[in-house]
Amino acid sequence: MKTIRILKNLSIRQITWKNKSGTNDRWQAQIWQPKIKKYAWVVLKDDDGNPLSSEESAKDKAVMLYSEYQKNLQTGMDVSRRRKNVPFLIEEFLKSKQKDIGANFSARRHEVLTQLLKSFEEHWSSTKKRNVDDYIQNVYELEFRKWRREQPRKGNRWKHAINKPLTINSLNSELNAHKQFINWCIRFGCATRPLELRYLDKEQTVEPFPRANYKKLLSAIRKDIEDTKDGNARYKWSKENYYHAILVMNRIGTRVAEMKNLTWEDINRTGGRTRIKFQGKAKQRTILVPDAVAEYFERLRTIKKSLGSVWNWNEEDFPYVFGQWKTGNKNGHWDSTLRMKWMRASGVKNPDSFKYGCFRHTFITTALNRGVNSLEIALYCGTSQLMIEKTYQHLVSDKVAELVFKGVDEKALAGKGQLNKFMEDYIEDD
Repeated sequence: MKTIRILKNLSIRQITWKNKSGTNDRWQAQIWQPKIKKYAWVVLKDDDGNPLSSEESAKDKAVMLYSEYQKNLQTGMDVSRRRKNVPFLIEEFLKSKQKDIGANFSARRHEVLTQLLKSFEEHWSSTKKRNVDDYIQNVYELEFRKWRREQPRKGNRWKHAINKPLTINSLNSELNAHKQFINWCIRFGCATRPLELRYLDKEQTVEPFPRANYKKLLSAIRKDIEDTKDGNARYKWSKENYYHAILVMNRIGTRVAEMKNLTWEDINRTGGRTRIKFQGKAKQRTILVPDAVAEYFERLRTIKKSLGSVWNWNEEDFPYVFGQWKTGNKNGHWDSTLRMKWMRASGVKNPDSFKYGCFRHTFITTALNRGVNSLEIALYCGTSQLMIEKTYQHLVSDKVAELVFKGVDEKALAGKGQLNKFMEDYIEDD
């Protein structure tokens, strides 16, 4: 064994051994860590992960690593941690997160995090198994997104998704989990470089749901609800939730976030009129709704009392109008599988192009095309007139645009009731 001192706290040594294939040797860096009074041993390899064979290349690599590890040496973080492989680090990260399980971090979230990190480990394993910093900078940030989009989905949650392309939402969830893992590695001295990878932009569309397919959609949903077996009350509950949400959004142009946040307390009926307080991500508004919409909510209330009678459903303990089955929690994730199934049954060939928000777009574009001023719609739908005009102008004819997008103040609209008249006449087969 040959040892060569390079600096006060840095040496390299050559280890030689024999086996059936012949004589083998490798170079190691020996780094003294004065803060923790401990040696770190590092096998010296080239950029492709192959052991170095010459003394000069070993010296250069050792000096480079020693310079790279200065932050660890100064703070007392063990250099050996940075030499651990990714599977070991992921296991340690998940162990640390398991200790956090409680009010702010659920066991279910821990399971999801475990699943989301599998793609990181799989991609790392397919490379030359570099250390974390090297892998992040030279492989992950350059190749991961393209590689992951080419991988078939394994259907961990939905069997119908097997072998289909990964969705943008799913990929962004994985990227977020990977960032959490790398940030943990940095805090514990296992890496130095944060992950610099932007999330993918979601494809946004403001196309309204096709009017010609709307009645067919409602018929398809009602048939699906009727065909649900009596023993599957949970699925009937979910289907009724989405059915009534579609009816409401199509009728008064609410946002999906507003529907998710809606509670029974927010619905106030006095003097024969119904007012509802809607709360989005950062906005709040109270609007007067048509009697037909009030009837939707009453019907849904009756359905929930019936389906939830076994577990004593009531509005106080289960406050969210479109809440989850048997819990008091709001439904944060809306089922895209049911939506696309129903849309296909209605004759829509590209159901993935129409999210739940398309029914808000339907309401707004229909109102514009029937002559309702954009300011009146903006006030009712909780947005600005400028946003209405920028977003929907291409969906109305030039003649209608001159009428509905012309400048007008709120006082000029008072008493005209264009929107109220439109909503009274806006009757669908529901």
